[in-house]
Amino acid sequence: MDQLIKKIVIRLIFFGFILVSQSALSNALKAEILKTWTLPSDFKINNKKIGGLSGCTLFDDKVYFVTDDRGSNGGPRIISFYFDKKDNEFNFNKSAVLKINPDNQKKILDLEGIGMISTDLFLLSSEGDLNQKPRIMPEIFWSDHLGNKTAAIQFPKEFLPEKSGKQTMGIQTNLAFEGLVVDLELKKWAAILEAPLLQGPKELKLIESDINSKNFDQIYSYPVPEDLNPENISGYFGATDILFLDESRYLILERGVQASFQGISFQTQLCTATKNNVKNNLKDQSKNEKNQLRRECFYSMNKDATLTSQFPNGANFEGLCWVNKQKKLFLTVSDNNFSKNEKTVLILYQLH
Repeated sequence: MDQLIKKIVIRLIFFGFILVSQSALSNALKAEILKTWTLPSDFKINNKKIGGLSGCTLFDDKVYFVTDDRGSNGGPRIISFYFDKKDNEFNFNKSAVLKINPDNQKKILDLEGIGMISTDLFLLSSEGDLNQKPRIMPEIFWSDHLGNKTAAIQFPKEFLPEKSGKQTMGIQTNLAFEGLVVDLELKKWAAILEAPLLQGPKELKLIESDINSKNFDQIYSYPVPEDLNPENISGYFGATDILFLDESRYLILERGVQASFQGISFQTQLCTATKNNVKNNLKDQSKNEKNQLRRECFYSMNKDATLTSQFPNGANFEGLCWVNKQKKLFLTVSDNNFSKNEKTVLILYQLH
């Protein structure tokens, strides 16, 4: 009789596991393409080429994009286009440009991420330039409607490289906070590094802070991205943008490059990062375990036939933003690197 009871219990546990697994699969996120737009490489506003779009955010009836242009095409700027939320349509003829001013003439801004509180307050991330002597540090700072810095976020020492000499620590060259978001509903901002700190460990640092905080309130660890469907040699893979899904989850845009006999192609995928559900008063859990994020990828642009037919080599997607308050519609945008051979690609997705 005891053996029979054991068998029944084991079977119940097994079927319970199957049901939970199936439920988890059925609740997995799905991304569906609704619309795509492309801007030609010679698209201009105020006689200046528009390109290098590396981040975006929606505010009222406009989508604001930040460009990583360092100066040759007009300098670091925020570019906005009117967006009709009823028809989900851009008006690229209705635009505005805000130039972002460096602290001094020698300062280099390499803008990558953008968030907003109002039309008078922008949160921006810059990768700086670690090849300069002395190094120009990466930063996250607030800017007003005139493009002037009003406040800066303080970086912990371990995030900053040495000012000169051999670099042994801190953010790697051109691999700083590529992803940045301000969430007005949650009253928080968040940012994610594109690659690990030089001194390690091999994980990406994800920062979450109160919207009024000028510090790194919480530092989470996100696993180093890997290609969902590797078919060729992956030369690199990193995180390029971030959104809040809710209090415990983020939506992460990952982008990499692959080499094959057909040449270089971009690989892009969407993943979730979920906080570890560990109570702070549990003494047997270390701080590292509590701050370790669980990564799950659910969509690859390179496996979506709708995109591969239009962009067989992919595109350099770096921007991600919600375009409705329900967090069901989101936009991705590619950085064309101001190349004559690349277009700026925008894709509107429905999240299921």
